[in-house]
Amino acid sequence: MLDISMRVLDIKPHQFSVSPTIILTVEFNNKNVEEEILGIIGKIGIFIQYTQHYEGYVQLEREYLTSSTFSTPRFKGNVKVDITVPITGEMDVALLLRFRERKEKKLTLAFAIDGMIIYYKDNKLTFSQLPQEPPIETIYDLDFDTWNNIIRTFYGADIIWIKIRRDVLEKLEELKRKRFYPSYSEAIEDLIKIAEKEKENV
Repeated sequence: MLDISMRVLDIKPHQFSVSPTIILTVEFNNKNVEEEILGIIGKIGIFIQYTQHYEGYVQLEREYLTSSTFSTPRFKGNVKVDITVPITGEMDVALLLRFRERKEKKLTLAFAIDGMIIYYKDNKLTFSQLPQEPPIETIYDLDFDTWNNIIRTFYGADIIWIKIRRDVLEKLEELKRKRFYPSYSEAIEDLIKIAEKEKENV
């Protein structure tokens, strides 16, 4: 009988990705070590897990971050798989909000998988849905320094984050597009130079 579990071993930046991407190293386990699994194919969802305090009780809640697809090779017992996960803007902002504004040094990430498992049952090739009750999931504690190093891998060590109103960002985006600035930094830097020149002429 199949008894599948998993755990996240590591989270690191994808050094050779053209866009910000992390690599999850996940270990899948089948307690029945003699049973061969031909493969697991599915989707892994990533959430921030936290406790919410209400009047008289505390509730465990989750905030969705992102998801990615994965597949495993044939294995018995356990297997380690590297899963690539693009860092979306929503994911980056959600983590930044909790790390920077709420001063949290460590976040609990929850991972849940959904998909299909392929194996032989009574000498017949079998495709089965992964169990949902109980779901196959695990947690991983992500500290601020680890995430900060991941972000710096893609954006550099001299990057800082600022809050800006949406309407101002839209105007900056329009200016960047019209004047062909390669980045927001160049656009803002040019605006500062213009303001300094106008100040000198007053």
